[in-house]
Amino acid sequence: ATSHHPYIYFYICPLPLVTMTVTSAAIYIGAYVSDSPAADSIITVKAPTKESLSSCLSSSKVNSASLQSIDIFLQSSELLSHYDSLALASLVPFLGSNGTLSIHVVSDGTAQENTDWGVIMTSFVLAGLKTESEQRVGGGGRVFNARKPAKTKAASAPMRLNLGGNKIKVTLNLDDDDDDDQIDEDDLLAGGGASMPS
Repeated sequence: ATSHHPYIYFYICPLPLVTMTVTSAAIYIGAYVSDSPAADSIITVKAPTKESLSSCLSSSKVNSASLQSIDIFLQSSELLSHYDSLALASLVPFLGSNGTLSIHVVSDGTAQENTDWGVIMTSFVLAGLKTESEQRVGGGGRVFNARKPAKTKAASAPMRLNLGGNKIKVTLNLDDDDDDDQIDEDDLLAGGGASMPS
């Protein structure tokens, strides 16, 4: 008697590799957490400290100039302690031309009468962004929006100056040890009456 073993053959066809292009980044600063579901086209990055904000995208393998938008979220009570106004300059290279950067300051119930919102506007200027809007949102929060200027191709060519045929010779004498017209600081400290040079 012969034994027959049934064999089942599987043919594995390679499926096309589907890659999602990341077009946006969401950065959560400090204790901020979101309950929104993650989208495939958005990379979510955590910046738990003020110092980590400047390097959070470079450590997440995002390509330079590949993002259409960056959204930064933080609680209002952590604005001064966790938001680094100089860090935006290191995030801007990840934005494509004409990309947007928004900062969402979410109210956490703390008093906001004395909040210095100018810190955010200053950071936009320091990063080379054009401020577009400031919106008040429910609960006392705010959203600040800015845009990276579109690249323009400026035509430039070297320019020759023709100063005419006249040459002017200028001689500077830097070895002038004539200190007669200066006021002696020691005389002033000693209470001596220094007179103005004539």
